[in-house]
Amino acid sequence: LHGSMVPDFTDDGEGWLLARLREIVGPALPVAVTLDLHAMVSADMVRDAQILVSYRTYPHIDMYETGEHAGRLLLEVRASGLFSAKALGKAGDQTANQFLVHALREQRADDGLLSEEMACDGARLTHSRVWIVDPLDGTTNFLHGLPHWAVSIGLEHKGEMVAAVVFDPAKDEMFTAEKGDGAFLNNSRLRVSGRRN
Repeated sequence: LHGSMVPDFTDDGEGWLLARLREIVGPALPVAVTLDLHAMVSADMVRDAQILVSYRTYPHIDMYETGEHAGRLLLEVRASGLFSAKALGKAGDQTANQFLVHALREQRADDGLLSEEMACDGARLTHSRVWIVDPLDGTTNFLHGLPHWAVSIGLEHKGEMVAAVVFDPAKDEMFTAEKGDGAFLNNSRLRVSGRRN
């Protein structure tokens, strides 16, 4: 189990699911559950599972590869030589946006989506999880050949930002962060300096 399911009918998706499973298999059959370390463990989950195992992944940052792929597409658009400077920015925005929107709708069909490059129809407001995307953050730098632009993807859960992925393909730098787990650059933990000035 993921540990943070968000169905519309309960705040404890995994607890509900395990209760239904327990009804089906009865009280005698042991039930083992694996959860990411960030998981929210409820009393219902503990009641209905005999074994709870935690492991470490980056479940909310599963857009790591998606963000990286969008960044690589942008490098290809820029290297193609097919666009004037002004058209290059628009082509980059549209290409990365189309890829990210398709990927998010495919991989996270039950979540909402807000992109800088799309008109907001308000549909995202009906979802507790919303992916917020800037497919080409730094368009002006991108079209002028400056190496200061990125693909930015964030996850909002119940009105609070809980995770983000920012990929800078020009420098091959992947920044990731998850609430409660810290921030990383290319899988190395980032720390705040102790310096005061």
